[in-house]
Amino acid sequence: GAPSSRAYRSQILARRVALRVASLPFSVREAFLFKQTGHMCINEIASAVGADTDTIRHLIRTALDKIQESVADTEEYARALR
Repeated sequence: GAPSSRAYRSQILARRVALRVASLPFSVREAFLFKQTGHMCINEIASAVGADTDTIRHLIRTALDKIQESVADTEEYARALR
């Protein structure tokens, strides 16, 4: 059958996040994905990519900000903030 309205919105949200992550500059995407999918700490990421921890924190924050911008208008995002 047809997906529920909630399932459909979840799919849209997931697609937006995936597209936004894919469009991030390499260094930003790399740091973000190491943190989110590699479950690495800031120090481990810094060591792996040859950057200092402040740079890694900045890259991850940049990624999170860009992702939030791309989904800010969705109902799911608004609900998640409550």
